[in-house]
Amino acid sequence: MADLLKEPPIYNSLLQAMSGQSNLESVQTFFQTKVPVVANYTDIQLQDLSLPEGTLIVSIRRNGTYIVPLGDVKLEPGDELQVSCERGRLKDAKAFFQSN
Repeated sequence: MADLLKEPPIYNSLLQAMSGQSNLESVQTFFQTKVPVVANYTDIQLQDLSLPEGTLIVSIRRNGTYIVPLGDVKLEPGDELQVSCERGRLKDAKAFFQSN
């Protein structure tokens, strides 16, 4: 859709505005992960998760349906996540989602 409108993708624009950076690619990176069957961060509202600083869950795919990651949403085993984080914190962000 962004290509059709000749506009940058909305998430990039939002992250750029939130970070105050003009060159988002130099400071942000994205990765995908899947919530394991046993994880210590399920059944907790997103707003109450202690995500590493600079980490944002951008989208959640649950049973083939995309869910907007609002604060009251709780992650469930099998959820597929798109996560954004600061480049220098990638290791911490990935470790958070791999912890049990």
